[in-house]
Amino acid sequence: MENRKLIYNRLETLYKDKNTWIDPYDSEEYDNRYIRKLMKILLYFIPNELYKLNLVKHHIWPENLELIGKCYLKLGDISKSEQIYQDLLELSEKKYFWGLPINWKSGEYIFPKGSMMSTTTAEIALFFLELKKYSSIVTNDVLKYIAYNLLNCLNRVYEDENNLILGYTPYDNYRINNSNLLVAAALHEIGELLSDENLIRASIKITNSCINGISDNGGIPYYMNGNIYDSYHQIFSLKALYFLKDETFEFKKTFCKAISFLKYNLMDDEGNVYLTPNKDVIDMQGAAEALIFFQLINEKNLVNKISKQIDSNLELNKRYIQRYWKTKFILPVKSRAIFTRQGELRLLLGKINNIVQKYNSK
Repeated sequence: MENRKLIYNRLETLYKDKNTWIDPYDSEEYDNRYIRKLMKILLYFIPNELYKLNLVKHHIWPENLELIGKCYLKLGDISKSEQIYQDLLELSEKKYFWGLPINWKSGEYIFPKGSMMSTTTAEIALFFLELKKYSSIVTNDVLKYIAYNLLNCLNRVYEDENNLILGYTPYDNYRINNSNLLVAAALHEIGELLSDENLIRASIKITNSCINGISDNGGIPYYMNGNIYDSYHQIFSLKALYFLKDETFEFKKTFCKAISFLKYNLMDDEGNVYLTPNKDVIDMQGAAEALIFFQLINEKNLVNKISKQIDSNLELNKRYIQRYWKTKFILPVKSRAIFTRQGELRLLLGKINNIVQKYNSK
């Protein structure tokens, strides 16, 4: 798939035909949690049949547009990235925040469709910042609106002089590491661009809270002070810390420890990226995110190893797949499909990075 034209054509298909998108959270339309779980499992194996029978329906996921926009930008198609910028502003109805296109059921909460989501909004902000390096279409006003929506509209779960914890949405009291770090990264980068000390101070306070909730071994649990780890949330947090690490020695030390945790607890020497420290499941989201992260910090040996393992373990009948249950069950099991948001678009971005880096090294 590392053929530039093939990748571009696939991006065009995914951008123009949103009914090609496969997402496990399309199952959220069901109120019954057992049916939701069943549909999510079936989406790994027979998504086309489920959509065709209207057992699940396609939705417009803003994060897919953001990822497609990043892919176009890496390929040098600025005009397409600008078009996606406009699409995202239109999708937000000029409210300058983004959420999920479904009612999301999470624990005791049901977040209404379109509710502001910290992660989605922060990721889109970071895409806009990257686009701004190449295009004047992204205005400072838009970035400022997004930043202050993140800072003022998410629920303030806790705050003191040196710490700030924001909810996942305006409604919850969750204390989640990766969402807070992504928000901190977006606030920091927008604050630096706009010379807005208020945003920079807030980003440092949020990061302080997360640093206090990260394990001594460098594992970044989903919940602050938790003990449950997975590769893709570890890497989401690392990608955010990449923007924040130079603010303090403690941030930099945590960043380095978190990389070591990823390498030794969530990967093996061959370059496989496992879903959890149990090392029994390999998932495309974690693998593709690891590929992108090690490209970012220029660890070429790991980039090559991860690329080879993706091609070896997350491929079936010459098609990429979402998940490989390597040793979780009696026999190895591979899914039959790849999710768009959690898999294919992240893999495409990693493949594009490889192409661009090889071209630039000539």
